[in-house]
Amino acid sequence: MTRQEIKNIIEENGFFTTLDTEKDENLEYIANAMSGISTSLSECDGKVINVIGVYITKSNVGVDNFRTVIIADDDLLYSGNGNTVFEAITGFISLFSKSELRPNVENPLKIKVTMKSTIGNSSKKYPLLSITK
Repeated sequence: MTRQEIKNIIEENGFFTTLDTEKDENLEYIANAMSGISTSLSECDGKVINVIGVYITKSNVGVDNFRTVIIADDDLLYSGNGNTVFEAITGFISLFSKSELRPNVENPLKIKVTMKSTIGNSSKKYPLLSITK
């Protein structure tokens, strides 16, 4: 699945998720992601997160920005507003879009959060996501 396909789904449905919305056990994750209950990725420098799903919607910040919520296997939610997180997560989805590779409870995707300084302003930082072991 490509970034553009994900954007099209968001335009059509208002959100995109990798979780199966037909399963009752996923509805609580989705409801919490929709309500904004999450920890900011900017507070997670150096943290490794076991991702079992994602929820993405348009952000209230900027016209073409997205709010991406990472659903972890420890029942916590982590979020980021902006295209850096959206681009990283949708890139991972593109890599693992086949159903047998898609992150889930039995097969979480391990990502590491690293805070990076913006060019020209070392006090302003953004979360950079990478796949790890």
